[in-house]
Amino acid sequence: MAIADEMKAEVHGAAYSFLVASLATAEEPIQPPREPDIGPRELVDDREHFHEMCVSRHWQSDELYRAHWSTMMLLAVLGGPPD
Repeated sequence: MAIADEMKAEVHGAAYSFLVASLATAEEPIQPPREPDIGPRELVDDREHFHEMCVSRHWQSDELYRAHWSTMMLLAVLGGPPD
């Protein structure tokens, strides 16, 4: 208990440095709105359209982690909503 009291005293002085958010429980999980489905042909048939889409959504492949993310997002767009 003494350690907890010491920690509370230390944090109390720096309380203004932290952002505290109280979360309410929701009965149903909040789902982000899905983008309208576009057909696979519309996405990959036209190179310019594909390039514009990659630029607008910040899909890059210059580093491995960016290429991984971009591939996941591309597959999500092509695959549509999960069943």
